[in-house]
Amino acid sequence: MIIKKYTTGRFAGIKDVKIEFKDGLNVILGSNESGKSTLVEGIHSVLFKPSRIGRKTAEDKEFHSKFMPYPIGDSIDGEIDLEHNGEIYTLRKEWGADASSKLTMPNKIVIKSDISINDSLKDVYIYGEGTYSSVFFLKQYYLKEAINRIVENKEATGEISSLLRSTIMELDGVSLESLGQKIQDEIDTLLKRWDIERNYPENNKGINNPYKVGFGKVVESYYAKERIKLEMAKAEEAEKKFNEICVQIKKTEEKIEELKAKKESMEELENDVIQRSILEPQIEQLNKDISALSKINRDWPRSDEKLKQLITELTRLNEKYKKLEEEKELSKKAEEKNILEKNLANIDEINAKIKEFKAQISEIRTVTKEDIKALETNYNGMNKAEAMMKAGVIMAKLNYFPDGKNLTVTKDLEEPTEVNAGDSFTAKGFMKLQSENLIEIEIKSGNIDFNEIRIQYENFKKNYEQLLKTLEVKNLEEAKLNKEKLD
Repeated sequence: MIIKKYTTGRFAGIKDVKIEFKDGLNVILGSNESGKSTLVEGIHSVLFKPSRIGRKTAEDKEFHSKFMPYPIGDSIDGEIDLEHNGEIYTLRKEWGADASSKLTMPNKIVIKSDISINDSLKDVYIYGEGTYSSVFFLKQYYLKEAINRIVENKEATGEISSLLRSTIMELDGVSLESLGQKIQDEIDTLLKRWDIERNYPENNKGINNPYKVGFGKVVESYYAKERIKLEMAKAEEAEKKFNEICVQIKKTEEKIEELKAKKESMEELENDVIQRSILEPQIEQLNKDISALSKINRDWPRSDEKLKQLITELTRLNEKYKKLEEEKELSKKAEEKNILEKNLANIDEINAKIKEFKAQISEIRTVTKEDIKALETNYNGMNKAEAMMKAGVIMAKLNYFPDGKNLTVTKDLEEPTEVNAGDSFTAKGFMKLQSENLIEIEIKSGNIDFNEIRIQYENFKKNYEQLLKTLEVKNLEEAKLNKEKLD
């Protein structure tokens, strides 16, 4: 996509603007607050901003605040000619009271729906709005934030990755610091002590109060030009005097002729000698003046030619300065490229960690929802059976038992143990006293079938432990954690 032309009747502070862009680098030059950034915003808005916008979102409110006329006016507009594959697409948008969009295709078909316009221009734009906003329409003071947005924006990252890889070798090992210093040295050689905005030496050091040392070639050429101007002014003044003297000479010559005639007629008179003594010094002085003015007249063409040469040299130096400015801009872009390369390296490192994490996950035994449910069922069953067995506290003491006889007690879910006379023992819900061929007593709290509960507990426990072994985990929580990792 190539932007060929941008036109607007009114957009924010700029009015009746029509700019045609040529092939290659186009530079928009202007002083601060002259509308350069607004012009770029206008181009971006025509490309991506819908014509019909409300006032609910912060973005829409900001658009109205920044670009709508104030205090009078209710609409802004913009039109762009885009070239794609040798064909011209004309896109026009108007925001405000009569919001509208219009795309004129190369075949003269007209589209007015914003959605249809975006669909028709996908192949023309090539990249998405995120890429253009983050890279191509980037303001310098948003550079750091923009790089972060590029890293976080998968669309922008993917689209500029190939572009960055294709330009990664452009510097071919040249030191950016050396290149920047060389450019700065060249600029200092040309522009040291020269105020570009005022087109005049810094600190008002003109020809009447010039710098003695430490100035560049432009200032030197300026002083040379001003000296020639002063010499020309003197020459013009001398020429003016010369013309006046020529008139005087002519009058004097005429007078001399008259005096000669008188002299011839009055040679015999004494006054002739006196008159001669008076006129001869005057004639001699006039001859000297004529000689001096003749020299000035001969030197005049050489001074004029020297002035022209200095003007030509100043023009050449200005062109060289522009080229150096372009090289300086390229150096800045190279620095930006290095920053982006570092961010890409960070992305590669993150991708490596992701691969490593995936490898770890692949080693985890598959845990399904059914497995978790089965573990929870058996675990809860164990806890429930154990709680039922421990529903009440039973306390007992064996005061006497015949010698030679063994008495065992089974408490709750524990294994049977042997007790002796004088022993005290407690259970939380169930107790069984048993002596072979003598007695067997069961004591329990409430109407609970403790044998059945004990069997349930052992079954739940067996199933729970078998599932843990199958899933290669230590407990229910570890199984849940593995499932979250796999998900």
